Amino acid sequence: MEYLQLILTVVLITFIAAASPGPSFLVVAQNTLTHSKKIGFYTSCGVLLGDLLHVTYCLLGIGVIIANSLILFNIIKFIGSAYLIYIGIKSLRSKPQKIEQNKANRNPKNGFKDGFFTTALNPKATLLFLSLFTVTIPATTPWQILIIITLCIFFTIFTWNILFISFLNNNYIRKIFTKFENWLNKIFGALLIGLGIKVATSEK
Repeated sequence: MEYLQLILTVVLITFIAAASPGPSFLVVAQNTLTHSKKIGFYTSCGVLLGDLLHVTYCLLGIGVIIANSLILFNIIKFIGSAYLIYIGIKSLRSKPQKIEQNKANRNPKNGFKDGFFTTALNPKATLLFLSLFTVTIPATTPWQILIIITLCIFFTIFTWNILFISFLNNNYIRKIFTKFENWLNKIFGALLIGLGIKVATSEK
């Protein structure tokens, strides 16, 4: 019962984090709406791999080193913020295209890359998973339970992304996006640039 409560707590925290508007949330939304459900899926797979990277080094104890090293943390922070600003600028400069054109012009590998780098270089994700594995999850937790918790984390993130992508791929949502595509791309771009600046200027 004790470990079941722990697992449910971690799942709840993970779901709230995944569903909260942030860099990964925006990138998945933009790639799904601007391109296709397929590109959105590849982007979410990149997000999942980025989260796997965070979980892995937290389990290995490297996360503590990153969090406590001002130099390492700032390197990740500034590279991550620069990447967000780069994606944001591309979005601001993009021109409206038909969905069919966007599908043809976008390589799934690029969507995967967007999801991975946005997540892997997000210092807030480092602190989130570090707090999960050092504060929420007791150090005495058996490795079998840690494996279950890790699988639950990925299942929660994956499930949220699939539901989110399916919602955005709704015909009604797509019609609205197509109608206001130019303005919405500008909004996406401004939000990503704003997040990039926020990440660069934020403290731990």
